Amino acid sequence: MMPSPKFGYGENGELVRIAQFPYDQLDDPDAEESAGMTREETEQALKLFRALVGWLWANGSKNRSALITRAVFVSWLFLDEVRAHDLRQIVAQFDHARPDIGRMVKDFKKAFPMVAVPPHV
Repeated sequence: MMPSPKFGYGENGELVRIAQFPYDQLDDPDAEESAGMTREETEQALKLFRALVGWLWANGSKNRSALITRAVFVSWLFLDEVRAHDLRQIVAQFDHARPDIGRMVKDFKKAFPMVAVPPHV
C-alpha cells in the first residue's frame, strides 16, 4: 500500500501537496560534498569566513564607524556589483564620519596577505 500524499494550505489558501524536506541528510556525516565542495574544502572556507568576520568585528565591537567601514570594504572587495562604485563614496553614504580607509586596508592586507586588494584603493 502506498502512503497517501500529505497536503497543506498554500499562501493563497488553496490546498497544496507538501513535499517533506530531507532534514536527516543535512548533517549526514557520510556526505562527501556540500555545494560542490569536499568536506575539507568546506572546513577551510568556513575557517576563512570566521577569520573574515572576526576581522570585521575586531574594532567594530567598540566603534560603529569602523564596523560600517570594514563591512563596506569587504563587500566592495568581494562583490563585483559593489566594486563598480567608488569605495569612499559608498562609505560616506553609510557613515558621516571620515574613516581612515588607508589604515583599514593596510590592516586587512596584514590580516589576509593571501587576498589580493586592488591597487587603486
